[in-house]
Amino acid sequence: MKLEESAKGTELQCVTEDSKQSAAVVSQQDDVSSATPDLDHHEDWRIILYYCYMDLDVENAAVDQHVEFQRDICQQHELLGRIRVSPEGINGVLSGRWVACQAYEEQLRAELTRLISVDTELDVKYCKLRTDLPVSTQVFDSLMVKATNSVVSLFEPGMLHHDNDNDNKSSTKKKYSKQSNRRKRRQQQRKDLMDQDKLQLDNHLRQLANQVPNFPGALHLSPQEWDRKLQQARGGDAILLDCRNVYESNVGYFQVTSTTSAHNKSSSSQDSITNTLLTNTRKYSDLPKILLQSKDQWAHKKQIFMYCTGGVRCEMASKFVQAVVATNNSNEQQQQQRPPNDDVQVYQLHGGIQKYLEHHYYNNQPEQQNSSNDDNNNKSEGFYRGLNFVFDPRRTDPMVIPQKYNNTGDDDATSTMCVGKCCRCGIPHDDYDNGHAPVENKEARCCKCRILLLVCNACRDHVQCWGEPEKEGVSKLFCGIDDHCGDYQATGQNPVSIVGGAS
Repeated sequence: MKLEESAKGTELQCVTEDSKQSAAVVSQQDDVSSATPDLDHHEDWRIILYYCYMDLDVENAAVDQHVEFQRDICQQHELLGRIRVSPEGINGVLSGRWVACQAYEEQLRAELTRLISVDTELDVKYCKLRTDLPVSTQVFDSLMVKATNSVVSLFEPGMLHHDNDNDNKSSTKKKYSKQSNRRKRRQQQRKDLMDQDKLQLDNHLRQLANQVPNFPGALHLSPQEWDRKLQQARGGDAILLDCRNVYESNVGYFQVTSTTSAHNKSSSSQDSITNTLLTNTRKYSDLPKILLQSKDQWAHKKQIFMYCTGGVRCEMASKFVQAVVATNNSNEQQQQQRPPNDDVQVYQLHGGIQKYLEHHYYNNQPEQQNSSNDDNNNKSEGFYRGLNFVFDPRRTDPMVIPQKYNNTGDDDATSTMCVGKCCRCGIPHDDYDNGHAPVENKEARCCKCRILLLVCNACRDHVQCWGEPEKEGVSKLFCGIDDHCGDYQATGQNPVSIVGGAS
């Protein structure tokens, strides 16, 4: 499996490998160089993150024309990064000077309005640079604009366009002679059963994938609405679904605690807490399979809260969730196992974690904290814990929500909650790069599957990571236990985990 979560700029807002799906028109990395960044003025620079779903006329070559439009205005404003253009919309992440990003957005909105004759729901986020790294290490060094089949690729290639003749093919069984031992036959029997289970799962996924376009998707909630509904939710009837990959949720996720849940203040039951289901995928196209395998943990809930980095992944994933819930209701109604869950509400955090952090970050500024208006006095401290992993050269966004620690003895003490842990010793740690800039390629990765791993500074000298020269007497770093790779595609294990609401 090829993982592409590095900060060199191979992903957009999701990790996906869809080169087989990409249309023929793919721009090469443009020979565009940005002006030398001023290392002393981080505020002059921004990362612009955006997406928009709309219908582009493929027959009239609107996709190809928009690819050229994007390349032209990016060169005009000296913006670098990655943009996907598909018949269903666009998705991009760029870096450049703040004023240039604003001019780019203005031209883009005008062009999109011209294309579809109505105002578009262009979701744009402006992200600050980290102040602990030089500007030059946090901006893209090339521009890639490519035409693809989708804004994001939720399903593996071939899932939507499958040769039905393959459905009836059973797994090939090896024939052993009489001299073959029983152990080999048992091994083959187990493999045959696994192949049959995989075929059944693929068929089910294919049926659901074809139903996805029939569903409207989740109701978008602003950060304020998101907090309010989470505060009011009953844990037994609600759940949070993290639609990101494991190396993202390892450094940050949403968590509703007993001290932040309004309902739990009147109840001591742990069932009153809304749990978070971390899907722990390794790439976005694994999400449907993982959600389907874990549907017993979420599909019966009355309220399903979904989130990702910027919102784009939830657009399609929420439709898949609605398809699973509908199918599950139909099956249970036929089997009369339980009353149908007809009133389920699926919510999506509008603008994703990035927009949510912006809201709470600016609300926690001194001038906002001193405000006397009722909305400010009653505002939530926020439910996001830790850092926001991003797919640009910064690796993580600098905006965080200060968290109060009730066990410090100081009611005024605040700190950024570190949810990450060293994979070797377990101490709090959330820096994949151990103090280096991501562009230096000093991050810790599994020696087999290359997935990002958190290794604290003390442990880093005692392991050999992927890409590092062999060290005598030093063991190689793997993502599993007992010096093995923990890739669920190889082990067959369901990787999901639950984050509870303990305060």
